[in-house]
Amino acid sequence: TGFGAIRNDWSITKMFNTKTFGFMKRVQSELLESSWNALKKGGALVYSTCTLTTEENEEVIKSFLNNHDNARLEKIRIAGLDKCEGIDLKETIRIWPHRIDMEGFFVAKVVKE
Repeated sequence: TGFGAIRNDWSITKMFNTKTFGFMKRVQSELLESSWNALKKGGALVYSTCTLTTEENEEVIKSFLNNHDNARLEKIRIAGLDKCEGIDLKETIRIWPHRIDMEGFFVAKVVKE
């Protein structure tokens, strides 16, 4: 949805509703699945969105992990972003626009075992 850009454009909030979130969650899940199918064993996939919604972030990752026994979430370490843990997936990073002077992002690293 690009909701992470709210810092620069508050008008983005006008386009959101439950249908938008549901649609984007499906799109993100399909993109993740397609990328996973192309990934070799031992490879890592970085799932990153420029949105702040749990629907497109944590919910997509949780559902993906529940459906893939060979997927493991790996902690991401980026200097300067130590205090940007995800909401309920501590291995992920969530960048809040009001805490760091940049757009909002979510980042998860999934390893294929």
